[in-house]
Amino acid sequence: MKDAKRDLLSLAAVQLNSEELDKKTNIERMDDFILKAAGKGADLISFPEICITGYNIILYTKSKKTLLSMAESVPGGASFRHFSRLAKEKDIAVLYGLLEKDGDKLYNTYVCIRPDSTFSKYRKIHAFENTHVLQGSEFVTFDLFGWNCGTLICYDNNLPENARIYMLRGCELMFSPHQTGGFDIEVAGMGRIDVKLWKDRKKNPRHLFKEFMGPKGREWIQKWLPSRSYDNGFYTVFTNGVGLDHDELRTGNAMVIDPNGVVISESRSIDSDVIYAKVSKNALKGNLGQFHNKTRRPELYGEISKRRKGLSDTRNARNDMTKNSKIA
Repeated sequence: MKDAKRDLLSLAAVQLNSEELDKKTNIERMDDFILKAAGKGADLISFPEICITGYNIILYTKSKKTLLSMAESVPGGASFRHFSRLAKEKDIAVLYGLLEKDGDKLYNTYVCIRPDSTFSKYRKIHAFENTHVLQGSEFVTFDLFGWNCGTLICYDNNLPENARIYMLRGCELMFSPHQTGGFDIEVAGMGRIDVKLWKDRKKNPRHLFKEFMGPKGREWIQKWLPSRSYDNGFYTVFTNGVGLDHDELRTGNAMVIDPNGVVISESRSIDSDVIYAKVSKNALKGNLGQFHNKTRRPELYGEISKRRKGLSDTRNARNDMTKNSKIA
């Protein structure tokens, strides 16, 4: 087993095209990436949000019984047992997202399984996917090879306060699994991408690449995600779905962002892909985010935590912004 504590980490980040409700195929694709990353000496590999079953199908499934049949327990579920064995065998930490069931409760959950079979999990605190999917209520920090790590799932990253909480808890490495890009909200250049471009990607990849790198994909991500690293002085590992996700196209754009908000590794692929990066604790010293946060004046910030008029449930707020479809 690798050293328990490491100042230099080698990591892999995946953008994954998940087949809808085909766990066998999706896990096989994940296995291929895990074996590839382990062969390159990666200490950890990070996959996207709810990648075991596909994501958007959950938004439009009205039956709780059906959702429970799709979900798995953590620990104890089939994918958890499978990746626990593989993490131990290949000496690599595996992080991935799934629909979790806890009794009759459902959560959007992200799991970290270490090579020694210990694990941590985080439940999305701004879950909106379905009336039957509950919101988590805890910011979870966890140790990985001596690094203080955190998780914010997709929408959770949209609120700067969430990342700031992790900074205050000493977070050094933030995992940000997503299923995003090309979604059905026509604001700031966002909007759906024609699914015909995905089906025609082998004959005519140029148009799809332009969409993935444009304001519905990479350009949109660059408006806000690097600032989470810059403002808080930690690394961010962004993983995402790619390709057809029920009725929308996810844009991939897997990337690793350093504590200065600089993208140090990213995918330019229009299909499933893995990228690699080395992250060093030396970069956590003396960056501007850390410097600025030493000068915070918490006595002035009480207003931020007060409730105000107009607050909305995340699902209702998203439905208000969505153009062509509503979440179940």
